[in-house]
Amino acid sequence: MKSKSLSEIEDEALEDLTIREDQLEYESARTPSLFNKYYKQYRLIRTEIVLVEKELKILRFKKKEYYSGKADPGVYIKKPLNIRILKSDVKTYVDGDQDIINLETHIDLLKIKRDTIKAILDNIGTRTYHINNMLKSIYFKHGIV
Repeated sequence: MKSKSLSEIEDEALEDLTIREDQLEYESARTPSLFNKYYKQYRLIRTEIVLVEKELKILRFKKKEYYSGKADPGVYIKKPLNIRILKSDVKTYVDGDQDIINLETHIDLLKIKRDTIKAILDNIGTRTYHINNMLKSIYFKHGIV
C-alpha cells in the first residue's frame, strides 16, 4: 500500500482537525479514531522509509562495485564505464550518481511526510485539551461554573 501525497495528508488534516463548536461532544468522541487514522499513515510511511533505505544500501553497494570496476562483466556491456576511476574517487562518483540522488530525494520527501504526520498526531494529542477549554468558555458565558 502506497502512502498518500503530502498535499492529500495536509488537506485531510485541515478538514479533520477543525473543531466545530456546535458539536463538541461529537468532536471529543472522534478524537481516538482520528489518532488511529493518522497513526496508521505514520506507521505506513515509517515502514516505507525503512524499505527505501534498505534499497538505497543495496544500490550504493552495486554502484560502488560498478565504479570500482568490480561489477559483473555483463553490467559493463549494458552500461560501459569508459573512464578509470581512482579508488579514492569512487565515493564521489557514487554520491553523484543520479540513481543514488533520486533515491535519497525520495527518502527526504518521505521524511517530510513522516514529520508532517507526527505534527498532526501531536495536534490530535492536544485536541481534548482544546475541546475542554472550549466547553469551559461556553459554561462561563452561560454562567455555569
